[in-house]
Amino acid sequence: AISFKLTPSTSEEELYCDNVLDEVLTAMNKYKVELEIKDLTDEVEADIYGHTVDKTNGGIIKKTTDTAPNVAIGGIITYSDGDEKYFWLTKVKYSEADEGAKTEGEKKEAQTKKITGTGSARARDKVWKHSVRTSDTTFVEEKKTAYFNKPFEITA
Repeated sequence: AISFKLTPSTSEEELYCDNVLDEVLTAMNKYKVELEIKDLTDEVEADIYGHTVDKTNGGIIKKTTDTAPNVAIGGIITYSDGDEKYFWLTKVKYSEADEGAKTEGEKKEAQTKKITGTGSARARDKVWKHSVRTSDTTFVEEKKTAYFNKPFEITA
């Protein structure tokens, strides 16, 4: 990805007792994910939007009945001090991306695509995100190497 943005959406309820704010209750309901990318392969586009790769004629077949699946996405964020944060978002459903293009003018201009999705916690364990920094001493090389082999699962 060229850029990544995660925007959690929370709800807030204020509880007043004796005319004084006593407690603020918050809940994380969902989150928005935005990725700016160079492009998607036909296979990846079909996977994240629920379309079909046309193995006979090439390209992608898009139907009005297609349904995007929930997918997990992982990535690495690098900080200015060299530390990195590995992360998984456990349940994201992408919306069909806008398409557009610009004609080539006097100079070449990079053309990118933004894909957006809405995420939430997995029903079975309520996990919506896992992240770990490489400076965490329990995140040893063996764990770094295996981190993206499969989406995050809670282990005992």
